[in-house]
Amino acid sequence: MTSAVLAMGCPAAAPSAEHPPRLRIVTAVDGGSSFAERPRDGDGSLAGDWSLFEGRVFYRPHPALRLGLGVGASRDGYRSDDLDRDPPLPAEVHQAWVRLPVALMLHPHWGLTVQGSLGTGTDGEASARQGRQWQVQGGPLYYRDDDLIIALLVNVSSRIGERPTIFPFPSLFWHFHDAWRLTVVDDIDNLSHLRYAVSEHLDLGVRLDVRFREAALGGDRVLSDDHVAAALQATWMPEGRGRWEITPFVGAQLVRRLAVRDDAGEERWSLITRPAPLAGLNLRAEF
Repeated sequence: MTSAVLAMGCPAAAPSAEHPPRLRIVTAVDGGSSFAERPRDGDGSLAGDWSLFEGRVFYRPHPALRLGLGVGASRDGYRSDDLDRDPPLPAEVHQAWVRLPVALMLHPHWGLTVQGSLGTGTDGEASARQGRQWQVQGGPLYYRDDDLIIALLVNVSSRIGERPTIFPFPSLFWHFHDAWRLTVVDDIDNLSHLRYAVSEHLDLGVRLDVRFREAALGGDRVLSDDHVAAALQATWMPEGRGRWEITPFVGAQLVRRLAVRDDAGEERWSLITRPAPLAGLNLRAEF
């Protein structure tokens, strides 16, 4: 299930931190709209909007062990009145999921991280069972200190009506300069960031959003919606770092591939869009 139902990434704070909090709660909300997306081949256009919520609770029964429980939900809307495709795009799809992440340090600098996820995605006509998806990922974790954490992970994901996919990917948090921070596949909302600290209350930066989503449709069909988007962002932290973050962003949907498969796994149609503008807002809180 390479989709919004998935979460990928290494812990933002490894279990071996010198004085780790026993309980940590993180929530994130991400939403926005894309405009005037046009297929590379053919006529028509489409626009979309999305909203996503992620909530995680992390508990450390021991300084070397971190257990977690996550829940989330998302909605993707499609507006495509002049896009001639049969069957047409749904007006919207919804997804919901639960995840169980575990991180264990076997050495002051080395450990393992594993996560299992189970979720569903549908257009409201298909059943939750038809849209059921799962994912397991894990791999070694390197913790130098709170300024450098690296995970090398292997992801195994189901696809609706298809064989699972397997792919490796890295995840990283690197505070490489007093003012600069790099995150590759954040462990809460899957986003990647390069951020520059203007002050204790303001960061400027760029974000990269790579998502692979699937949802069951009525009529025993499946929608795939994969995209890569990049944006400039400004993050305001009213109470300083580590609590509230309010981040508006403006950028472009660099590439998007939409496809509909039938119950035999054959594509009824697919398209790839040209770059198109987007804008949105990300909210994050940590307790």
